[in-house]
Amino acid sequence: MDPSIWGPHYWFMLHTMAFNYPQHPTSIQKKIYHRFIHNLHEFIPNRSMANTFQRLLTDNPVTPYLDNRTDFIQWMHHMHNLVNKRLDRPTMPLSEHYDEFLRHFEPKQTKLQRLFQEKKKIVYTLAIIVVVVYLYLQM
Repeated sequence: MDPSIWGPHYWFMLHTMAFNYPQHPTSIQKKIYHRFIHNLHEFIPNRSMANTFQRLLTDNPVTPYLDNRTDFIQWMHHMHNLVNKRLDRPTMPLSEHYDEFLRHFEPKQTKLQRLFQEKKKIVYTLAIIVVVVYLYLQM
């Protein structure tokens, strides 16, 4: 099965899970997440990638990062970057990851307002360029 098809969806789900991890998880919640992460390789539809993830997990255990949401997000981001490095793909700084990920959950109205503002800037810039070119040609 082609990882370029299912991989981004897996990562999106894992990052969504991390961003929704409790701020102050109970010991039961920590165990549930720990068990899920440790069994995740069983659900990766590519045996080689599943084995790689399992090795990365051995070298980068999740347990110390299950105390709060921030730590778990950082761990998930680190794991994603490790996988990207192995695949010769670009890595991403954590701050950029936050911005990009949270943009997916931006309300539609906010997205439309942001797009409108961006288009407005382009129109103003083009108008200024047209005026400058017109004035230049009039000289």
